[in-house]
Amino acid sequence: MNKIIPVDVLYPNAKFVAIRVSDTFEYINNVKTNNVIGKSVKLVNIASKDFENLLLKVEDVNCPVSQEMIDSTDGQIIVELVNGTCRFYVDRNNNLAVSVRADKLTIVPAKK
Repeated sequence: MNKIIPVDVLYPNAKFVAIRVSDTFEYINNVKTNNVIGKSVKLVNIASKDFENLLLKVEDVNCPVSQEMIDSTDGQIIVELVNGTCRFYVDRNNNLAVSVRADKLTIVPAKK
């Protein structure tokens, strides 16, 4: 269950829209610090039938997507994951879940 799977294998035709961004903080000995080490980005796969939601951890503190940007564009920011990977895990409710990480995000330019 610890196998790392490329995002494009698990989501081959995905089209991700960023809908929320927040800071990810460093934890030392299970204690949260004030050190920002990346971003957490809530994504919706608008290419899926059920509009699956994913929480992505981006290890880039200079993530090009911000909550202010999302709020000012009605949430239509399509993104691509750079070196995106997935892992399955069992959550606290004993359900199978997927953890998604990427080195960084890029914004897909809007088509005109």
